[in-house]
Amino acid sequence: YGSHPYARIDLTTETLSRTRRQDLSAWHRTHVVPGNAFLVVVGDVDAAAVQASAERAFGRWRGRAPDAVASPEVPPRTGREVVV
Repeated sequence: YGSHPYARIDLTTETLSRTRRQDLSAWHRTHVVPGNAFLVVVGDVDAAAVQASAERAFGRWRGRAPDAVASPEVPPRTGREVVV
């Protein structure tokens, strides 16, 4: 992935051992919000019933997603490449 964010793995034994409950709670408060969530329903369902059920369950849920972090463009491929 080159310099793309997917190329970076920042979870190591050292970083995991330094992670505190407060860190996880802060991440959760920031990212698990309505503006950053999807409700996906599949199957033979009644759309109106699903809408009503979702309103009952999530109707009072407020908040917005954090500002998106721009990801660098992935360089275009100019030929075949095999990575093992």
